[in-house]
Amino acid sequence: MKKIFALVAVLLAICVAPNDAEAQSRKEKKDSKKVTSQSRGTKLIREECEELAMDITSANPRAAGSAISINEMMATNMALLDARSSLAQQLEVFVNGAIKSFNQQYAAEGNISLDQKNTQVQAAYFENILNNTRPICKNTYLKDDGSYNVYVCIEMDPNLTHIVYEQLKNDKMLHIDFNEERFKSEINEARKLYLESLNN
Repeated sequence: MKKIFALVAVLLAICVAPNDAEAQSRKEKKDSKKVTSQSRGTKLIREECEELAMDITSANPRAAGSAISINEMMATNMALLDARSSLAQQLEVFVNGAIKSFNQQYAAEGNISLDQKNTQVQAAYFENILNNTRPICKNTYLKDDGSYNVYVCIEMDPNLTHIVYEQLKNDKMLHIDFNEERFKSEINEARKLYLESLNN
């Protein structure tokens, strides 16, 4: 009888041992995944208005802005100012890129060098123009402390591109002498490259 019990005990040990090993292996894999996930950090997700601003398929330049205030209207106005400032900075990049591309391809004549032209067009150059941009997104979040966190996205009206072009064209310091369609094409190309660099 003792021999039978001993034989049963041996068989049970043989059957259970692989299961214990398999369970241990699963636990180790699970712990490994947990550590890997923690080491990666928290995945950041763009807010809806920020996503719209990054839409490369949009025909017109866009920008997002955000602000926090205990007053919702104040937070909204500050967010719009933030977005306009961002759009002005984008236009600085786009326009300087368009001017540089034009000069390189068509060798426009003028008394100002390419580098000097680029320094003439800065973000502040466009701030007054951008007061007429239109908001296409606004989301308001109420924080635990009672303050408002507002996100907005603004977009340039197609007519504003024309206004920017006319202002640049009439600026005697810049000597912009390429046609409007060429200007729009260069702006769109510069914007595409800009957004692609942010998405990479």
